Amino acid sequence: MVADGAEFLLVPTMDAIHWGAKQHYQHAELFRHRAAENGRWIIVAATSGLTQVIDSNGNRLSSLPIIDEGVLVAEVGRRSGLTFYTRMGWVFPWMVMGVGLVWVMWLFVEGLVKRKPSGVEVDEV
Repeated sequence: MVADGAEFLLVPTMDAIHWGAKQHYQHAELFRHRAAENGRWIIVAATSGLTQVIDSNGNRLSSLPIIDEGVLVAEVGRRSGLTFYTRMGWVFPWMVMGVGLVWVMWLFVEGLVKRKPSGVEVDEV
């Protein structure tokens, strides 16, 4: 959505109410990373998790406690530039896969070379 021009993101999330506090906070952290990666403000409205406002650097500016109902009021910024991750982030997994493939091939060839007889002659008795 950011690559298509979104200036901020509003994300509804339905966290499982049976999760513990650790799972709710861990899930809430993912939104902070997405905000920093894409350079966008994110407003998260959670049913039972952490409702929060995150700035474009990934800082949580305001939040409601987990599972508590309430109203969160905050001023939200807008940004239009694209980060390197937004423009080129899709390349990283392909690079990792390519490097991994080359590495596995190198290990395979190295294993074949080590198994190949070295041309040592055996004397018969």
